[in-house]
Amino acid sequence: KIGAQWRPDLGLEASRIDEAFDAMNDDALGHGRPIHQVITENTQIVSAFDDITYKKGAQVLSMFENYLGHDRFQKGVRLHLERYRYGSATADDFFRSLGEAASDPMIVPALRTFTDQTGIPVVKVIETPDGVTLEQTRYRPLGIDSVTAQTWMIPMCLTRAGDRACTMLASAKASVPALPGDAALTPNAGGSGYYRFSLDGPGWDRLMSAAGTLPGREAMVAADSLWADFAAGRASFQSVVTGARALSANPERLAALALAYRLADLANSVLTVEQIPRYRALVRSIYEPRLSAIGLDPRVGAHAAEPMATQALRQSLVPIVALEARPPDLRARLAVAAVAYLNGDTLALDPAFRVTAFIVAVQDRGAPFMAQLKDALVASTDPLFRQDASGALGSVDTPELATAALDLAWSPGMQTPETLTIVMGPAGSVGGRATVVEFVDKNFARVVDLFPGYERQGVLAIFAGECADGDVARLDALIQPRLKMIGAGELELAQTRERIELCTALRRAKGTEIAEVLAR
Repeated sequence: KIGAQWRPDLGLEASRIDEAFDAMNDDALGHGRPIHQVITENTQIVSAFDDITYKKGAQVLSMFENYLGHDRFQKGVRLHLERYRYGSATADDFFRSLGEAASDPMIVPALRTFTDQTGIPVVKVIETPDGVTLEQTRYRPLGIDSVTAQTWMIPMCLTRAGDRACTMLASAKASVPALPGDAALTPNAGGSGYYRFSLDGPGWDRLMSAAGTLPGREAMVAADSLWADFAAGRASFQSVVTGARALSANPERLAALALAYRLADLANSVLTVEQIPRYRALVRSIYEPRLSAIGLDPRVGAHAAEPMATQALRQSLVPIVALEARPPDLRARLAVAAVAYLNGDTLALDPAFRVTAFIVAVQDRGAPFMAQLKDALVASTDPLFRQDASGALGSVDTPELATAALDLAWSPGMQTPETLTIVMGPAGSVGGRATVVEFVDKNFARVVDLFPGYERQGVLAIFAGECADGDVARLDALIQPRLKMIGAGELELAQTRERIELCTALRRAKGTEIAEVLAR
């Protein structure tokens, strides 16, 4: 909060909301944990240091602050600190302090619904001439057949053209008066709520038609909820593509690129190899014009005089366009700059674009460049260069280059985190994943020893993106007998299994529709 006040140009508030989406993705799974979790076994401790604790926790606090207003929320925090000065206090004590300061006893049970139960609510928003109907359920993506009925006490604020209405949605269904005007309705004012919303087709059309001019945080939550509606089987893939185009014009970079990252995940899991060229053409048509409008000179300091927001936008656009859309001219320029940099012209490549340029050169120039990059890595004393180089060496996308990367990972002079990055990296691509899974299966103890003791469950990341029948069985066969070697990970294993099942369900339900849209 202080950082956002000090340097609003850095976009820290938007970054916090972006992080909250990570927590929502975990919370949407059938297997999860609440913020307030009783620890009964040592193996549960590691799982408590996760996105639910920190990122969900931050967004829940932000939601209640947004509902109460900054001054009343701050008054409650000050009351709490004074009341328990030099002492101990519980979560309920804090909730009561907030409620007393705000003269709102509903705050205590409302906060408990978000700290003491798993899951994320989704609110179906239906506009009628008489008002806005709100219906809440637990969010359920395709692949989760049923969930226990739940309700939350949701401090929900809606906005339209500057007008705002807030309510405590404490039951499964309620309504609020209509907001005046015919502009798009945003059901998460300020982007502060820890919930998703669902609209009908015309509702999404109206909201996405305004997406380019929405306030950044509201555009971000609109993108997240649109994708969630698609993943739940309600919104169409065409709506996602339309939304991505509209959002790409938003001044907030995280809003402009929100659906780009979702589409990249889709390409790395659901899409077939035959569909990738059409996917790349689609991404290029959406995001290359935005990059072309601000330009790219990869040389050191070429854009240093520009506003921070423009620099940050470019730094986010370059990886999307270069690695997902893959226009040959841009990739050729970046690869040339990468080679020049390794050959001694350090001014040829600004550090902001270095890792992307290295990845492009690894993918396009193959083993000779990889060997040169490895030699530069082990000879360097610059930790940021070593980080970029190891990340690039792991970003291979074919079985042949994945094999080469795994060989280089164990080179003399390679530090343990760098070896780990290179070993795990190829699992992030369709072309490299099978090679890594086979390698880890044969060298499990060796790979697991690369992780810090409290992060060994991270080895499960080799199955991220798996999306075919039989992948769950392969996961169980590799990991289940070795859980004791990991020392924890039962929850993470269940969640990985579930992510594979969700992906295969999405492919079955939406595969034909996706193919039709890509073919247009």
